[in-house]
This record gives sequence, structure tokens and C-alpha cells, in this order.
Amino acid sequence: SPATVFDIAEGGDLTLGGGFNNPRGAFVKTGKGTLRIPGGEGKTITLAATGGYVDALCLQALDFNANGDSPTKGYAGFTLACGTLVLGEKGGTFNINGSASDVMIGTMTKDPVRDAGQQEDGNGVLEVRGGTVNINNWLGMGAKCGFETTTPDYVPESGIRVYGGKLVAKKALGMGRNKAAVPQKDADGNWIRMRTKTFVEVHGGTFEVWNDGGRISPCDDAGADSRILVTGGKLFLRGTIKNGVPTTSTEMSVGCCTDCDNTIPTRCDLTVSGSGVIEATGFSIATGRQNVMFDILVKDGGNLRWNTLQKKNTKAGSKMDVLFDGGRTELRYAGYTTWIQPDIDTFKIGTRGMTF
Repeated sequence: SPATVFDIAEGGDLTLGGGFNNPRGAFVKTGKGTLRIPGGEGKTITLAATGGYVDALCLQALDFNANGDSPTKGYAGFTLACGTLVLGEKGGTFNINGSASDVMIGTMTKDPVRDAGQQEDGNGVLEVRGGTVNINNWLGMGAKCGFETTTPDYVPESGIRVYGGKLVAKKALGMGRNKAAVPQKDADGNWIRMRTKTFVEVHGGTFEVWNDGGRISPCDDAGADSRILVTGGKLFLRGTIKNGVPTTSTEMSVGCCTDCDNTIPTRCDLTVSGSGVIEATGFSIATGRQNVMFDILVKDGGNLRWNTLQKKNTKAGSKMDVLFDGGRTELRYAGYTTWIQPDIDTFKIGTRGMTF
């Protein structure tokens, strides 16, 4: 079979204690249970192939049946459809490849028109607890999730939690992206609303998102709320890659979709506290979207590093609020004169102050 499928029922868990390699085909995790691959020092574990059976067809598949083999059933090269995948408890190196396909965390295969009323679970969570995890292609969370026609009774949540080790997303990160392979409009041309929530949590270790030709975009599509929480460890947003090493930083831009329903309010909450650090060139709202709300909270010693803090968006309903309450900040690079721009709706310092 061109796919390795782990289908773990609700309440059921599976641990693979040895090395695991998938040199051909796709890696697909479905079911609500937890799959653990603890790894080990000196071990290299590959999840999803770098070529062969996995190609862009899985992003363009017309047959969106669940639990099928990639690429004919609509799965990307690495798909964590639902449930939890825990990596690196004993160290080692993990390579997650997408070939010409994306790497998906939390995704659905239902067509919002053809399969209206057929609910599907889209809650996928990747936990990194040690070692080094390399995601070698574009990383998407909550893709094709939460259409009101297929999930009327709940809002799927999917994302990443880092507790230790190092996670590197080498291309880009989209949070709540609605892939074009799934129709967004009904037969009458009306938008089919998407309702999904995506998150990134860093409680230890390091999460680096490289942006070499890609982008970093919470609330990627309308109706896809996003939450970023860093209580310990570091979240670094990197830019240009030279000789495989990230050099410059890059910007976090909320709400990058330009061809979507602008009437749906979308919200991103970014919080850094404790020993946590978030570093980027800047933080802003993408210019093309209406009704995007971006709240930044830095508290209890958390450190937010940037060069330019600027709303940029002038569309109706978009709002950017910043609060420091016991937090600290540093310039990412020296020499910038556009540190805090006056277009931000509110910038407040709480009773516990702000450390420069």
C-alpha cells in the first residue's frame, strides 16, 4: 500500500519503541487515540517519504473519502488527521517530509458540498518532547476543517505543543488554511463558512519556523481563530536561509487570506509569559482582510522581541491591541527607527510594568 495508516480508536494508545522508517508513501494518523514514537539517542526516524508515491495529487484529489491511501484519497504526505502524535521522549532525530505535498496537522477529507451533514473529527495534535523534529515542507494546521455544513455541532481544534527538544518547520506555517482543492462556495456562489481553531504552545525547548519563500500566518482563512502561547522555551520566526542555516528574522502576519469571506470575524491571541521568548522581525495584520482582531499580551517576565510593531491593516473591523504587564522586550536588530507605529489601536502598560 502506498500509505502507512495508523487508525487508533478513541481511548486506544499505541507506542512504537523501536526505530520507524517509511521510505515509500505517506504517513497517516487517524482515530482519537495517542501514537507515541519515543525515538532514542542516535536514532533517525523518517515519517513520510521524500518522493515516489507522494505527490501533489493528494492536494488536488477529487475523491475525499476518509482513511484512504495517499495520494488517491486526498491525504498529504504526512497527515495527522486527528488524535495525538508524541515524538522524541527519548531523543533522536525525526524527519517529517511532504515531498511535493504539504504536512498536515488536523485535517478533514469531507467535501463541504457533496458530503454536507457527514461529520468528521479534525482534531490533530503534535507533541514534541525531546530530540530534533524536522518538518521539511509547508506546514498547515486545520486545513479543510470545520465547515458549517460538515461540523455543525463542534469546532475542531488542532495544533502543536513543544515541551522540549527542537522543532523546525523549514518552509512556512499556515494556521487554519482552507485548501483550494475543497470548494469554499455552494452551487449558488455563497461562501460556506469555516469554523476551526488552531494553536501553537511552547512550554520548553525551541520551535523555529523558517520562512524561506513561504510565510507565517495565524488565522490564515476567515473563521480560523488562532492561539499562540509561549510560557517557556523559545518561538523563533526565521527568514532567509543560507547554506541550510536561518539568518534574518521574519514577520508574523495575521489573516493572510485574500480570497475568502471577509464578513467572518477572526481572532488571534498571542501570549508570552514566564521564561518564554518570541522573536520575529515584526507583528502585524495582513492588509487584505476585514474583521481581523490581533491581541498581544506579554506578562510575568515573558520576552517579546521585534523590530517593527505595526497594524498595517486599515480595513473595517480590524483591530490590534498590545498589553505589557510585567513583560519585557528587546529590539531584534539595532538601527530600526520604526519600532512602534501609531496605527496600533491600543498599546498599554499594566501595573506590573514593562522592561526594555
